[in-house]
Amino acid sequence: MAGIKSLPYIGIMSALLKNPLKTFIEAAKEGDIVRLKIPGIKLFLIHNPEHIKHVFANDTVYVKGGQVKPFKKLFGTSVLTTEGDAWKRHRKIVQPAFHHQKLPHFARIFRDETLHMLDRWDTLPASQAEIDCVKEMKYLTQSIIVKTLFGTDLEQVKDKNIDQALDDVFNSLTRMIWSGGMPDVVQRMTGGKARADAFNHGLRVLHEVIATLIKVKRGRDSDQPDLLDMLLGTRFDDGSGLTEEQIRDEVITFFVAGHETTSVALSWAWIALARNPAIRAKLYAELDQIDHPLAFEDLPNLTYTRCIFYEALRTSPPAWFIPRTAKTSDVIAGTVIPSGSIMIASPYLAHRHPAFWTDPDTFEPERFRDNLRSPAHFYPFGYGGRQCIAKEFALMEGPLILGNVAKRYQLDLKYPYEPIEPNPGMTLTPKLPRHQGIPMLLRRR
Repeated sequence: MAGIKSLPYIGIMSALLKNPLKTFIEAAKEGDIVRLKIPGIKLFLIHNPEHIKHVFANDTVYVKGGQVKPFKKLFGTSVLTTEGDAWKRHRKIVQPAFHHQKLPHFARIFRDETLHMLDRWDTLPASQAEIDCVKEMKYLTQSIIVKTLFGTDLEQVKDKNIDQALDDVFNSLTRMIWSGGMPDVVQRMTGGKARADAFNHGLRVLHEVIATLIKVKRGRDSDQPDLLDMLLGTRFDDGSGLTEEQIRDEVITFFVAGHETTSVALSWAWIALARNPAIRAKLYAELDQIDHPLAFEDLPNLTYTRCIFYEALRTSPPAWFIPRTAKTSDVIAGTVIPSGSIMIASPYLAHRHPAFWTDPDTFEPERFRDNLRSPAHFYPFGYGGRQCIAKEFALMEGPLILGNVAKRYQLDLKYPYEPIEPNPGMTLTPKLPRHQGIPMLLRRR
């Protein structure tokens, strides 16, 4: 495979472990459907948007299969990891938590938590007004997800190092995914035990966090039923409810998935705005027409703000790869896909496919102006029946945070001339190779 070093016994596994995104970018040069060389594994990369749509739409043929095994270590048996009738039951239980009637309530929390963050920024000395963009967005979206779905706040678990726990879990999980086909002896030689220990420690911390949130919730009454209320109150036909383990699995799924993706997209949006003064000026022109903190009612007037968030999701989709397994054989564009094949669908590459996107590497929000509801060839939340259940939640959360922050502050890169690279872990987090996080300077508008 051109540009990728293939080794005896393990094929391109070494390249995948080193940098899977770079490996996919190189492989994609060979065509829209590429067989990746790993002995004993039928592994295909697809990045043509129409081919991805075919795989996602045919969810009886292309299932999560064995590729979901590493995810089950973190998310257990939840709506994210189940299939068939089991998935339908889980979806039915959690779906009401994201009903459209709840969106105005969610929007108030988005606004209030964002304003709390901005008030904290206001206390920073003018000469030291610097933040780590990635860390701030992550803390904000964590605060929001805890408040919206669990009815409490992060103060209840402030003694837990959640960020470190998530880093341990994500880093280990990513290696588990890409090393899954390697012989056990090779996995041991490449730090398999250390990864497992880090994962287990991080998972214990997250379980402690979730247990605390559930305990606090059970001790409070709520006038706005949330996801945890629904899980605790679920009753089946025989009168039984969910077990503690089942509740924990759903809660940890929405806690982790519900904040990480939005925070990553927002981080990339701030980077793009700092590098594109003309786009930032257009954003300010739209926001300055509104003389109050942005709320649910303002969403129809935030067309350009929403375009910026969509474009961040296009250029740097947090869920940058999505695996599926072919349950039966299939044919895609003349290529035979044998039963048991692992398909790696890459929204990152699909969002840059030159046949479907004009000037795809350029950050250009205008491309979404006339198609905000369901833009074609755009899969940051998947496609079809297994599309992310919290899609509408995220597509409202991102623009409201972006707009409320930009109304008060301008964020500039501390190191504007240094390249920022996508870190292809579980999500596509931005990183500065020589610095911690993404330091940004605040300027009050």
